[in-house]
Amino acid sequence: MTRPRVLLVEDEALFRMSVAERLRRSNPGFEVLEAEHGAEALAISKDHPPDCIVTDVAMPVMDGVELLVALHNRRAHSGVVVMTAFAVTQPFPGAPLEILDKPLELGRLHGVIMRAIDSRGLLTVSAILHVLAALGRSDTLRVQTVDGAAEGRMQLRHGAVARAFWIDREASSAAHGVAAALTMLSPSRPLVAGLERSEVWPHGTEVAAEPLSVKQLLLMASARLRARVGGPPEESAEHGSVGSIPSASVSDRRN
Repeated sequence: MTRPRVLLVEDEALFRMSVAERLRRSNPGFEVLEAEHGAEALAISKDHPPDCIVTDVAMPVMDGVELLVALHNRRAHSGVVVMTAFAVTQPFPGAPLEILDKPLELGRLHGVIMRAIDSRGLLTVSAILHVLAALGRSDTLRVQTVDGAAEGRMQLRHGAVARAFWIDREASSAAHGVAAALTMLSPSRPLVAGLERSEVWPHGTEVAAEPLSVKQLLLMASARLRARVGGPPEESAEHGSVGSIPSASVSDRRN
C-alpha cells in the first residue's frame, strides 16, 4: 500500500519543521513534504502529487487562498486542511474543508489529515468561498467556464456574500443575486476561478438587503442539489451535474 503523502505549506521555518517532524514521528506511515509558500507547493505537487495539503494562509509569494484557487484550476485531487491564526467564524457541520486554529493542537492533526484524505476530490469553489468567509475577507471571487462561454462574480464583504451576477452567453441567459451565487456553487460545467477587487457592480446584483452568510448560501446550494439529484445530506454543492438554477427574488435596495 502506498504511503499517504502530506505536503505541509508554511512560511515560518521553525514551526513548519517542528510540525513536520512531529507528523513523521507520530505517523511513520506518512511521507511528509515541506513548502515555504504556495508557489513552492504547486511546484512540488506537480511532480509529487500529495494525498493531503496542510496549508497556512498568510505567506509571501503566494498565500494559502491563492494556492487553493490554483489547485482548483489545476483540478488537483488532494485533501486540503487550512490552518490560520486569523479565522473569524466557527466551523460548521458539512463545511467543504477543515480549518484549524493556530497554534495547532497537534494531537488532532492526524485525524484531521486522515479525514481530508478519505474525502479528497476536486477542490471546489464552495471550499474557496468557505475559507474566504472564515477569514472575514472582502474579495471578489471570479469564475468562468473553461471555454469562456459563461462567467460570474461573487463579492464578499467581511466574509459574507453581498453581490453576485452570472452571464451565460452560450445560453443567452443571465442571473443576479442569490440565483447567480447558487449557479456558481453548483455548476453544470467545469469552472476556473480567480480573485480580484472590483468596486463597480451593476444595480440589482445584491443577494439581499444585508449580506448573506456563506454558511447559509452553502446550505441553500446543498439543498437545491439534493432536490435535483437526490444526493445524501453531506454531498457537496459542487458534486454531480446540475442544470441552470431558476432565478430567485432579490432585493432592489442600493447599498
